[in-house]
Amino acid sequence: TEPSTEPSTEPTSEPSTEPSTEPTSEPSTEPTSEPSTEPIVVDAVPTVVGTVRVGKTVEVDPGEWPEGTALTRQWFVGEEAITTVAALTATSGRTVTLKPAHQGGQLWVRVSGEPEGAAPIDRESDRTKVRKGYLRPADVEIAGLKPGDRAKIGTTLRAKPMSRSWTPNVWKFTYQWRLDGKKISGATGQKYTPKKWQHNKKISVTIRGAKPGYYGKKVTTDWARVSKPFSSTSRPVIKGSLRVGETVRAKVVEDWKPTAWAYKYQWFADGEPIAGATSKRYTLTKAEHGTRLKVKVTGKRQAYLLTSRSSRWTSAVRWPDGVSTPRITGNPNDRYVLSGTKIWFTGSATGGELTYQWQRRTAETGIWKNMKGRTSRTLAMTAKSFRTLDEYRLRVRNAAGTKYTRPATLWVDSLESDPYYTGKIFVGSWYLFQAASKTSDFTVGDTPYVGTELWICPLSGYTGNPATEVSFQYVGSGWSTTAFGYSMETEGGCELFWVEASVSSHTAARDGVWQVYDDSRGPDGSYAPITQWMKGLQ
Repeated sequence: TEPSTEPSTEPTSEPSTEPSTEPTSEPSTEPTSEPSTEPIVVDAVPTVVGTVRVGKTVEVDPGEWPEGTALTRQWFVGEEAITTVAALTATSGRTVTLKPAHQGGQLWVRVSGEPEGAAPIDRESDRTKVRKGYLRPADVEIAGLKPGDRAKIGTTLRAKPMSRSWTPNVWKFTYQWRLDGKKISGATGQKYTPKKWQHNKKISVTIRGAKPGYYGKKVTTDWARVSKPFSSTSRPVIKGSLRVGETVRAKVVEDWKPTAWAYKYQWFADGEPIAGATSKRYTLTKAEHGTRLKVKVTGKRQAYLLTSRSSRWTSAVRWPDGVSTPRITGNPNDRYVLSGTKIWFTGSATGGELTYQWQRRTAETGIWKNMKGRTSRTLAMTAKSFRTLDEYRLRVRNAAGTKYTRPATLWVDSLESDPYYTGKIFVGSWYLFQAASKTSDFTVGDTPYVGTELWICPLSGYTGNPATEVSFQYVGSGWSTTAFGYSMETEGGCELFWVEASVSSHTAARDGVWQVYDDSRGPDGSYAPITQWMKGLQ
């Protein structure tokens, strides 16, 4: 057969005429894991904050780091780390305290951080030399001596640095003793004994504290006067009466050699010092009754040791002589005075360490009461109507006992300008009076009235009729009106009167007072007629 010369028009397999809708491999939707090419810039510069000196505490300011960066720090002196790596936060890991071993080195700090998405970064502070520290103020003294005390010749003194007061604790002390502020050659030990030729000089000691890493510190003690004892002294002697209330004194026999410039004193009772008894004289109190006395005298002179000598013991302290019966003298004494009169009472008594107290008793209460502040022998005052019939007495007291004067009664006649008040008992001629109520006002018809109740009692031994012997008026400014009294009841020999008076007006009555006229006479004709006044409408 002949071969075909026609090309084949059918493919061996039909090609797809549809475009492919599926990729040969799916594209990745995950972000790339390659690092950002943007560089992270950290400009942080750590700074040391504080005084770079031994004993001080300094801290680090890490500078500005990206937010959220975890930081650590490590301190160095020179190339030697003085701390381990520690976390650095806003509240911890910031400080370090400098020690003596750090002195002279260069202090710096390394701060490390690892910002997110970046490699770790280290930053270092500048370097600062660690200087020496300072020892803080310290106390020093010469053992057993106070400022201005006396240092005895021949007695060894010891410098006392009081090391607990040095901050920080000192490792080593050196000493230099001084005389009047100048160095004593060779006196560089802790102890020193003053010499005779140094008498009357001022001795002190300079103490120097030292510690590695710190500047040395010098402190000088207060001075003491180099002194010697008196060559001779003598006992004091107690003079005076040994009775409570009496004053005793210490007598110093002037044979001290050399002569003391001054003395100080301390009194004792049965071996116990008496508080506050530090004068040459002392007044004995009840507390010393039955005790024996002694006085210690201390002589003082510049550059001489304080020297004390004591007296011999006395016999027991006794009570004072008893209080005599006191009496009131002066003016008045149980007599009448007019209101406004200046008066005084004076008490007299004998005895040791007497104290005085005036007392008063009113006719209304019958109770004795102390008069505040009236504690002298004389009582002076101005008579007033409200004090009529008051009684006065003087209480006189000492350790041996208490006695009273006989009471003195003050009889005060009233004035129109100083009338008696409601409730006050007062005296006419032979009657006692007492206003039983305040003056009241009322109206009868169209007529205004004032009225009050008045008790009238005859004095002891008198019998009379007050209705016929006592009369009343109501007196105002430039006017007066007759008053009428009516007996209302009788009790215990006294009569209660109702007294009333018509007035022009209640307003005018407020300036008025009651006038009580008593013309009673005693059996012997004594006591002239008398006028007293009572408070009116208020």
